[in-house]
Amino acid sequence: MTAFPAKKISPARRVALWGLMAAMALAVNQLELLIPMPLAGVRPGFANIFPMAGLFLWGPAAAVSIGVVRILLGGLINGWGFGFLCSAAGGLLSLAASVLLYRLFRGDVSILWLSCFSALVHNAGQLAVAGFVVGWRAVAWYGPMMVSLGLITGLTVGILAGRIVGLLGPSGQRAGRNEKSHASH
Repeated sequence: MTAFPAKKISPARRVALWGLMAAMALAVNQLELLIPMPLAGVRPGFANIFPMAGLFLWGPAAAVSIGVVRILLGGLINGWGFGFLCSAAGGLLSLAASVLLYRLFRGDVSILWLSCFSALVHNAGQLAVAGFVVGWRAVAWYGPMMVSLGLITGLTVGILAGRIVGLLGPSGQRAGRNEKSHASH
C-alpha cells in the first residue's frame, strides 16, 4: 500500500482528525494496560495503529503528532517512571524510523513492511533503555523473544492500520457515498 497523495484539508478538520486519532491511540494504550501479560513490559502495541495510519493518510507530521501526543498523555496518566521511559524511547525511535523510511521511499512503501520494521525498532528502543537502567545481562534474554513478538504485533498493527487507511480513503474521511459531499470542502 502506498500513501495517498496529500489532499488539502482545512486546519480545523486536520486538528479534529489528528486529535481523534490521538485519542483513539491513547484509549487503546490504556485498554492494553488492563490485559494481563505473561512477561513484564510486553504488550501488543495496538496504539501504534493510529500513528501508522496517520502516516499513510496525511503524512509524517500527522504520524509524529498522533504518536507524540499519545506518548505524552500516556505518561501524564500513568506516570513518568521506568515504563514511560521504555515506551517513550521505543515509540519515538520507531516514529523517527518510520518517518525516515517513508520519506526515503517517498511514500511508496508497504504499510505491512514498515509496520513490522517499526515494531522491531520500537523493541530495540525499549531494550536499550532497559539495558541501560537494569543492565544488559538482565535484558539480553528478552531480545529474541521481543523480535518474534515484534514481528507478530507489527504485522497485526500494519493490517489494522491498512484497514483504517482503506476505510478513510484518500481524503482522510470515510470513503464511500459520503465522499462526494465532502469533495467540495
